[in-house]
Amino acid sequence: MADLKETLEMVIERMKKYRGLYEKSEESVRYQIINPILKDLGWNPENPEEVQPNISTEEGFPDYSLLKNEKKVLFIEAKFLKFAIPMRF
Repeated sequence: MADLKETLEMVIERMKKYRGLYEKSEESVRYQIINPILKDLGWNPENPEEVQPNISTEEGFPDYSLLKNEKKVLFIEAKFLKFAIPMRF
C-alpha cells in the first residue's frame, strides 16, 4: 500500500485544478479520483477478483463491488463532484 496521505493530497489538487471536468464526468471521477484511492487502500480496480464495476446486486448496480474471498463486502457509488471539498488534512 502506497502512502495514502500523499494520494489524498494529489487527488485534492486534481479536484481543485480540474473541478469543471469532475462536475461533468462521473467516469473521470471514477478513474482519476476513486481508483487511485482504492489502490492505496489495497484494492486493485483492474483485478476482477477484487473489484467488479457495475455488477447487479439485490439493491441495484453499484459503480464498484469490492470482493474478498469471492464475496461482496463493500459497494461504492461514484457521483459527479457537486459540493465543496476539504482542502487540508
